[in-house]
Parts: sequence; C-alpha cells; structure tokens
Amino acid sequence: MRPEAEQKLRQGFQRRVDEQSSRYAAQLADAERFAAMHECGEVVGVFTVRVGGGVRPRAYVVGLLPLAAIPPLIALGAVDVPGMVPLLALSPFLIGGWFGLSIWRGRESRRNIWLYAFTDGFVLSVHPQASAFPVRWSQVTDISVIWTEAYDLIEPTLESGRIQFRNVTRARLAGLDLAVTATPAVAGLTTTLSYTFLHARELAHETVPERALAFRPKHLLTLSADYLRGAIGVGGDFRYTSRLDRVEIYEPDRRVAEKVLDLRASAVWGAWTLRAQLANALNYIYSQVPRTLAPVRTLTAAMTWTY
Repeated sequence: MRPEAEQKLRQGFQRRVDEQSSRYAAQLADAERFAAMHECGEVVGVFTVRVGGGVRPRAYVVGLLPLAAIPPLIALGAVDVPGMVPLLALSPFLIGGWFGLSIWRGRESRRNIWLYAFTDGFVLSVHPQASAFPVRWSQVTDISVIWTEAYDLIEPTLESGRIQFRNVTRARLAGLDLAVTATPAVAGLTTTLSYTFLHARELAHETVPERALAFRPKHLLTLSADYLRGAIGVGGDFRYTSRLDRVEIYEPDRRVAEKVLDLRASAVWGAWTLRAQLANALNYIYSQVPRTLAPVRTLTAAMTWTY
C-alpha cells in the first residue's frame, strides 16, 4: 500500500473512532463509573440496541400470582367442599384473563438498551442513573461458537404435491450459543437465559444463488425463572423463536415467530406433592411444522404421595 493511501486510511479510521467516542461519551463515562463501583475491571466496549413493545417483568409476576390459589382449590375440591369444582373448572379462564390484563397494563414503549462489557463481566443498562447489577463471566455457564460446512445436506422439498428429500450441494451454518444462570438478590429466586444465534445459508451453486437454508430460525431465546419459598414453588419459561426466513413446503402460507409462555407451580405437604402446569399460557397460535397446529393452552395437574 502506498504511504499516501495508508495515511488516508488511518485518518479515516481515527475519525470514525473519534466520532463514536464523542457520540457515546456519556455511556462510556457511565461504564467507567460502574466498573469502578462494582470492581468489574476495565471497559472493553459499549453496545446499544433499540427495543420496544416489551412487557415489564413485574407484570409477569403479578399475572402469575393467581397460580398460588390452584393447589388449595384442588385440595378443597377433593374433600367435596361445595362450589370448588365449578370454580376450579373456571380457573384457567380467570387466570388467563388476569394474566392478559397484567401483560396489557405492563407494556413498555421503545427504548435503548445498553450493554457494557468489562474484563470481568457485563451489565445491561436502560438509563445511566438506573440501578443494575453486573453479571460475572463466572456466571456464564456455557458459550460456544457454531460453524458447520455441510456437503450433500439432506433437506425436504415439495414436488408435485409430494414431500421428497433431496441433497443440498453445499451449506454453511454459523452462530453463537450462550447460556447464563444468575441468582438475584431475592432469596429463593433463580433465573436462566439461553440464546442461540444461527446464520444458516445454502451456498450458491450452478443457477441457484446463495439463500437462507430452509426451516432454520435465526434467533432462539429462552428465559426461565423459578421462585421457591418454603413448600411452595412457582416458575415459568418464555420461549421465542424467530420467524423462518424460508421454507420449502407450502411457501405461500403465513409464517410467524414462536412466542410461548409456560407456567408451573408446586406445593409439598408432608408426603403429598401437588404440581400444576399451564402450557402455552398466552394461547399463542403458531406451527412448527407447516400446516400443523402447535399445542394450544393446556392445564395439567398431578398429585403424588410418597411412602
């Protein structure tokens, strides 16, 4: 490279660095203050993403509160208390209505979320003055990089109304898998986060251009929380799977992202254990297999006696 071109390149790079430093000066200062306060080491980077349309975590907690009434209702119904059986039959609808109302009241507007990365951990911040706690790298239970070069990959296709399996000449799958377990300051509360990013592409060959590999979602997110207080436990899992970019079967059909919330509760009385689970609590209608409806809202309860 000629000296003039190299100097011009260096000047452009430095100008870009100065612009970013000036633009995010407040966030950099906040990250340095946070690192000094919580002993997180040096600041590695500051990243931002604009999100919105979400729901406050408190709304989920408030919406789950009626689940605590299910074990007593089942116990009262088992001893033939008048009116308990009809009330128990109506409980899924009452709980679902209460949960929907809590979610509606807990909606949030779009905002920026900042990720501060340090040598000893990271933190998510919504506002420089907001209180936050760092996640140490020791709490990250698993992180892995995905890279697969596939040849003659077998994929389903639709030919003349029939599903056939054919080979894809070449494909590449790259991504990142992350799992984090955190124990907040609230005693008995455990939270976990699992996220997978997958960039799956069918590589160009002959007359076929490069395109997304069919039936591969780009984002998979699972948020779990469990709270145990004495003999009573409640918890839930929220699963998000992004919309499929491409399918080989029934392409004109509408495709939506998967957003499923599962709730659970348990109670222990001596040798008796009662467990209840509300699958797909939001009754979200979606399909994982084309033209096959995924399970709708389902309430299951089981009581066991250990001797």
